[in-house]
Amino acid sequence: GEHQHTRVKLYYARTNKNLATRQMMQLERRDQFLRRVHVNARKKAEAVLKKPTGHARTQKRKNPLSVPFEDSEPLPYTAPEEHHHLSHSQNYSHHVPSWLKEHCDDPATKNFWPKLQSHLLGRLIHPELSSDGDEFTPQERAQIILRNDRIYFHKIFRVNFTTYDVR
Repeated sequence: GEHQHTRVKLYYARTNKNLATRQMMQLERRDQFLRRVHVNARKKAEAVLKKPTGHARTQKRKNPLSVPFEDSEPLPYTAPEEHHHLSHSQNYSHHVPSWLKEHCDDPATKNFWPKLQSHLLGRLIHPELSSDGDEFTPQERAQIILRNDRIYFHKIFRVNFTTYDVR
């Protein structure tokens, strides 16, 4: 009743008063169309939010240690002064203890955890040096803690470097 009367008055105000009924019908159809678009967009957004995210997706893929080509991972602008840049996304990860358990027979995983800890500790303490990390004690390596025991992998790794073509 009253709401419909208010809408008619609003539609009439939006017409040029020539063939107002026809113009008001067009406005009504346009509003209905926009309402349908809005409802459909909301349904799609809810469906996207219900999809599994991050590591749940990686567990179902054939190769869980790669980012699918069709997935995008935005990487904002990187200043040329920065040596490298990685995305802050945590969409793709793998649980390290589970991965080590799955690949316990693989010779490449022998002493993987202490080697990873030594590597990370060496890069944190001496970022400019490159060593094998044998100089760290088990107590020092125990200081390296991965949040939720996860390693995150990314689609894009940007490295800035300068070359001089001297021919």
